[in-house]
Amino acid sequence: MPAWGNSKYYYWYYEPDKVRIKLEKKFVNKLVNKAIEKAGTNVNLSKLLNLSTTTIFNYRKGISMRVGGIKKILDYLDIGYSKINHKIKKVSFDFKPNIKVYSKEISILLAASLGDGHLSDSQFMYKNKDRGLLIKIEKYARKVFGNIKILHRIDKNDTPFILLPIYVRRVLENLGSPRGKKSFQNPRVPQIIRYGSLMMKKVFIQHFFDDEGWVEKENNKIAISQTVDCTFCLPKKYINKLTFKKNYTPGKISLHLREKIIAPNLLIDIKNILEKEFNLRFILQLKRIAKFKHKLKGVYISASWDLQCYSLSDIKRFQKCINFYSKNKRNKLFELINLNRTSPKNIYCLILNEAIKNVKEKGYFQTKDIVKSVNLQMHLVRDKLNIFVKKGIFNNEKGKYTHNLDLQ
Repeated sequence: MPAWGNSKYYYWYYEPDKVRIKLEKKFVNKLVNKAIEKAGTNVNLSKLLNLSTTTIFNYRKGISMRVGGIKKILDYLDIGYSKINHKIKKVSFDFKPNIKVYSKEISILLAASLGDGHLSDSQFMYKNKDRGLLIKIEKYARKVFGNIKILHRIDKNDTPFILLPIYVRRVLENLGSPRGKKSFQNPRVPQIIRYGSLMMKKVFIQHFFDDEGWVEKENNKIAISQTVDCTFCLPKKYINKLTFKKNYTPGKISLHLREKIIAPNLLIDIKNILEKEFNLRFILQLKRIAKFKHKLKGVYISASWDLQCYSLSDIKRFQKCINFYSKNKRNKLFELINLNRTSPKNIYCLILNEAIKNVKEKGYFQTKDIVKSVNLQMHLVRDKLNIFVKKGIFNNEKGKYTHNLDLQ
């Protein structure tokens, strides 16, 4: 296996100076002896490099070495940091940087960092209410990076999350996952995934759906969602007219402006992979835009997009080829596929009874009220309601229905 130091994905000399490092004993002994020979004596070298004589003695023995000390010796000998990559055995505690980049584990960690994860200046944070997914990420992180220190925390909303060390963040960042707020940077699916094996693409998409996806039985669909900053796409005059934190659906946006709104690169890439590699048809659709204010960026427009699939045949193929890892979502997908799609013979009577009941209780009813009672998919219920509206039995005002029945 080639030395990890030769990889463009990790650089040992970017670690803080106090981080421990382990090199081949014979090599580091030769390196320190060469520095002492150049300085004249052990004491002179100590003064020149601002390292204690004890530290230099330990380095000659190959023990207690730190990144800062090794860099000082290399600088003194005018040796480039990358020239010793192949001599590094370990960096910091049990982190062994000789890892396989093109692997299932790295694919999943990248998906997590682009999904519910976050790369900050100091660490990689992964948050999820599904503890099974937290355990999964912790397991694969240790498998890749060794027995690293992982902190467990719970936020103010009782959502558990884990914190992983800075070198994990650096590797993921160098592989294509951005630091900071992802919607401002509009990242793509990392190159090693796009050009990687079918297995890497499968586990990447699976975990991304675990983090960002959901199953809607009532609408017969599976979907994932992402937001993207589209401030630069829209005229300032239009942005100034928008109300902060108010959602604007595509119907409220003029066509010539709607066409300018960009889609998230992640969803575009995932859609292409699903079509080309798995023969799955997904639809990319703008759901809404909203105006917000960021403490550093200022006013910006966030566009929410969904990548969704309504076709039952494609949903079945998704289950077979990719599926969810999350037990809860996997069960929901199974229920969706095995849902009874035939309308009961007395469907119209059931709808009428439920409509009368809801109008009496709150003055109107919605499609979801009927769906709950008749246990039928939303689009099928909506079709039946449209028949009632055409017959003049129901009225529909922006999704709120009333009836024209004289019950006295």
